[in-house]
Amino acid sequence: MLTYNAMASRALQLGYGRIGSDGVDQAWGLPRRMLVVAGAKDGIVRPQMATRMLALNKNARLSTFENAGHAPHVEDAARFNRELVQFLAS
Repeated sequence: MLTYNAMASRALQLGYGRIGSDGVDQAWGLPRRMLVVAGAKDGIVRPQMATRMLALNKNARLSTFENAGHAPHVEDAARFNRELVQFLAS
């Protein structure tokens, strides 16, 4: 994971922190189904981010991984894969 994150261009890395909340809110608010996956022990993304996504998108569903940090898809891959398949099939 560290390798592919480091492969992002310098421009992307510098610009990411400057993304305005309006653009992000617009993307999250699109009328599409969304599975919001959050690790309860995430030290990088605050829980309010998931709350905000749910508030903006009435079609969003939250899945909290109580024993995971920032990478639930790695820390509990079996559950993540199962829930993703169920979400895509619904």
